[in-house]
Amino acid sequence: MDLRQDLFSPERFSGEWLTVPERGKASAVETLMLQLVGANRKSRPVPLEQQAGKINYLIGNDSSAWRKDVPTYRKVSYGDVYRNIDLVYYGNPQQMEFDFEVRPGGDPADILVEFPGAAPLHLDGAGNLTIHAGRAGADDARSAIKLHAPVTYQMAGGVRREIATRFVMQGPTSVGFVLADYDHAQPLVIDPVMTYSTFLGGGVSNTATIVIQ
Repeated sequence: MDLRQDLFSPERFSGEWLTVPERGKASAVETLMLQLVGANRKSRPVPLEQQAGKINYLIGNDSSAWRKDVPTYRKVSYGDVYRNIDLVYYGNPQQMEFDFEVRPGGDPADILVEFPGAAPLHLDGAGNLTIHAGRAGADDARSAIKLHAPVTYQMAGGVRREIATRFVMQGPTSVGFVLADYDHAQPLVIDPVMTYSTFLGGGVSNTATIVIQ
């Protein structure tokens, strides 16, 4: 994961997740956004688990604007996006994960995730959430990404205890979480897995970008 500080804006807390070409137009793109409603706008990214690889951005003819040896990290953490709740991003080429790490005193009910401009979300019988970029429309399977039903757990004495969790719709393009009983005195991790492999490949020049701004 490439962390570039100049991509972060103090004016809002949102995530630009996927850039998708419009149907039949390889050069036109559409962006799917993720936004945390009511989140702490003062939260700032902290890189975690630096990797060996470096990235060079040699863009344009002005060498003074080039960026060399930019470090990469496995994870990026935003502290206290909600009271006593951190947000951690990590992933691999086939899926993106973002964990909400709830400390004692945090309330998972505070979390509200919105996808501005998306088509109405679809929640299936297995508890998975399907999201389509707005202009692509819900009939375009190529535009679909999926948030799998959340896996929520607590660790106690080295033993992982899973907590039943489901998405709950809070509007046409927003969703929250409902949890079964858990130990409020212990940390809690809510882990919805995002799959976006359907964006990659096919007959057009598809792109997937993950940017937090």
